[in-house]
Amino acid sequence: MFADKERKRIVVKIGSSSLTSFQGEISLKKLENLVNQIVKLKGEGNEVIFQMKHAIKMFEIP
Repeated sequence: MFADKERKRIVVKIGSSSLTSFQGEISLKKLENLVNQIVKLKGEGNEVIFQMKHAIKMFEIP
């Protein structure tokens, strides 16, 4: 287990353009990359808080 001193709280704040293609669609490659980075941080014992601006807008059904 990780000692409290070693554990960090990391806030990941990302805009929807960082996860979408130029056409405005969700980019699975970008999403996979982000998830892999978060998994790595969690595996190192960090607490990760993910915040996304305009998330509702990004996932709206037309």
